[in-house]
Amino acid sequence: VYLTSQEVAQLPTREVLKRVETAGPEPVVADALLGRAQVPTVPLSQLFELYAEFVADQLEGKSPDQLKRWAAPRTKSTRNLIAVIGDVDIRTISREQALQFRGWWWERIQSGSLTANSGNKDLTYLSAMMKTVATMKGWSFGNPFSGLRFKEKEERRTPFSTAWIND
Repeated sequence: VYLTSQEVAQLPTREVLKRVETAGPEPVVADALLGRAQVPTVPLSQLFELYAEFVADQLEGKSPDQLKRWAAPRTKSTRNLIAVIGDVDIRTISREQALQFRGWWWERIQSGSLTANSGNKDLTYLSAMMKTVATMKGWSFGNPFSGLRFKEKEERRTPFSTAWIND
């Protein structure tokens, strides 16, 4: 797992020596193992692709139509987020940006064009994708989308009349 040079310096001596021995004479490998390499950015536009790779085992045996239906809401939620905060590095998404996205959804819910359920779907998909990608990549940052769901109104159906039941 990539660590910054400051994080490598905090490791036990045995771990640092293991990284040095593993690096060997290759400067590029040594830079990566000792935290001197530039960490590549991972734009938000790649979130779905990374997520799909990590959950490929769960998609095994799905038909093309099932895969399309599985992918559509996840790619839509990612596109929506990019429209609000831009195609930023996944690891730099802040709680403030997540709240900005939630606010964008709240405006749409308040206008009556969409329901809280629609916003919650986007928040849930983004939260799950971020959590999975961070876990699988070994990144240690909090999930900015955790706990941002909207309260959904209970919609009760009117009961059947006694006459209707009897008939």
